[in-house]
Amino acid sequence: LSGQERVSLSLLALPKYMHLSDTSSYSEILQKINDGITCQKNRMEGYYNLCACQILEMMILVSRQFVTSLAQEKTGVVGSYRKIYDLLDYLNNCYREPISGVLIEEQLGGNFDYLNRIFRQTTGKTIFQYLTEVRISHAKELLKISQVSEKVGFSDESYFSKVFKKMTGMTPMNYMKSR
Repeated sequence: LSGQERVSLSLLALPKYMHLSDTSSYSEILQKINDGITCQKNRMEGYYNLCACQILEMMILVSRQFVTSLAQEKTGVVGSYRKIYDLLDYLNNCYREPISGVLIEEQLGGNFDYLNRIFRQTTGKTIFQYLTEVRISHAKELLKISQVSEKVGFSDESYFSKVFKKMTGMTPMNYMKSR
């Protein structure tokens, strides 16, 4: 087969159920796909899991867009779904900061008890249960750095980070995020 024929055979046709409302979502989804492909090509230790995580993140982004587009078809629920997704974005991006009910009310412009009730109906967890899961998930990633340093012969994690940055130009965490 010629190159053109191989390309046409590798295309996947999917039915169109929705469209992405903004280009930033499209760019973010493409970035996740490219990150997954990069993980697959580099074949680092644990690349199957890294690749699967990138694809899962991409699917979550697509599903959020899909649910939002469905919600826009129904009147009355759009605001609630939008607030929940805004809250999810806020929690995932600002998990390092001290977060309180008052702060959430200020950031999202709503009553915390109402937001917590809608959040629990949507996710099955309270806001702070979800926040704790996000924080623990990121803590696990940090623990992996210390495990890596030990596996490659560095007894001191900070020394490993310093040497790694000197050799690669970036910290281990930044390197992992760029993959």
